Amino acid sequence: AEVSFFMAGGVDDGKTYSWLTAAIYVFNLIVGVGCLTLPHAFKEAGLLLSVIFLVLFCIAALITATWVVEAMASANALLIHENKIKDGAVPTSLLDEAYVEDHEGVADRLLSKRKSESLEKFAAAPVEETFHLDNKVEVGHMALIFGGVWAQRLVLIVMVVYLIGDLAIYAVYVPNSITSITGSFSLGSWHLSKDGSAYYVFLTLFVIVVTPFCFFNFQKTKYMQYGTLAIRNIAFVVMIILAIYLIGKGDGSSDIKIADVTNAPTIFGATIYSFMCHHSIPGFITPIDRKRKMTLLFVVDFLAIFTAYLLLGGTAIFAFKGVIPSTYTTAFEDQKDVPTWLADVLAMYPVFTLTSNFPLIAITMRNNIDKLVPHSWLESNNGFPLRRVVLTLITVAPPIAIAYGVHDVGLLVDITGAFPGMGIMYGIPLALAFMGRRKVMRVFGSDIKHQFCSPFRHLGWNAVIVVW
Repeated sequence: AEVSFFMAGGVDDGKTYSWLTAAIYVFNLIVGVGCLTLPHAFKEAGLLLSVIFLVLFCIAALITATWVVEAMASANALLIHENKIKDGAVPTSLLDEAYVEDHEGVADRLLSKRKSESLEKFAAAPVEETFHLDNKVEVGHMALIFGGVWAQRLVLIVMVVYLIGDLAIYAVYVPNSITSITGSFSLGSWHLSKDGSAYYVFLTLFVIVVTPFCFFNFQKTKYMQYGTLAIRNIAFVVMIILAIYLIGKGDGSSDIKIADVTNAPTIFGATIYSFMCHHSIPGFITPIDRKRKMTLLFVVDFLAIFTAYLLLGGTAIFAFKGVIPSTYTTAFEDQKDVPTWLADVLAMYPVFTLTSNFPLIAITMRNNIDKLVPHSWLESNNGFPLRRVVLTLITVAPPIAIAYGVHDVGLLVDITGAFPGMGIMYGIPLALAFMGRRKVMRVFGSDIKHQFCSPFRHLGWNAVIVVW
């Protein structure tokens, strides 16, 4: 099975799209369930501290995103160069022995899947032009090209840990959203409390419904993507408008924290989780028809996302008194000025979107685990897909177990963002950029400047991200 680092929501129709469409798509890809914990984090950490973190993480996300773009261009150039070596166009002596030994067969496995016209296009091109983004090379493949098998395995492990947290967040968010609507209730003589047994009942129903779909192989269709994105954006705008409406009614909060450093970890984890998209960058930049202004694309997107997050978190802390729930879509349930039906719709919208996404994320995680487990360990017998069944169970068991033990979405977002999220947003892009540049210098004899070079190439920027 091919390693897939492209999360649910990827393009699956094989077509290209314009720069503007790409900007809209990237915005929709990044603005997901993670941002729904920002209002809670804003309230706990204070307005000033939250804005400072939001600005810093936005800038850091921009820097590391450009590194992933540069690394992908370098990976494509190295693959084309290796293909020339195999065809005899370049003497093998131009490469050191370590490169040849570590990467023997990489070009065969990756380039064999590319269109022949793409290879012909770059066969006689100058070296600078072989740095391109026309062929998708996922972050795991980049790690294999730049650092060998162990680098790829390390990336896989980080991804798997992140996906466990991601699936756990989904599994906790859904029953919490349902219980916010049902409250405590009774089934005959069995009383189900909102904060206790009702949660476990709905979590169990969620597991029963979604787990069977995790055993299959499928991709989300573009129509499901469009529907999910439309519902998400409508809900996002409605929540901001309702918060502004509540502020205008004069019932909002007048006790606004400025900065509470004791709650800095809360805004830290939530912000990382809300800006993280770096593992999906290869998937959404490849179909863009004009790729010359990739840095500008990310600047526009991250500015728009920063503005959206600031509106979401800023309006929330002024609109609600007391503690804002980490599942922000449920915060409107107890507001007398918000129609009950609208509050219920907002609370239920994540139930449908996250339930449909859970199997897709689980399949992605299973495919990543498949690369870590030797095929000799689990072999299918008599046509029974033993490997798929066992790996699927290994995939869904940890996040479901976590969901039964932890009810707090905010806590899971903090942990997922602060640990594996740091690896995806900072560690992996930094390592790929650094190793990629070193590999380019070893293979081509110089640090080649090409059109996809990051404007943040100086080692000083690497140091800034490490320190941060």
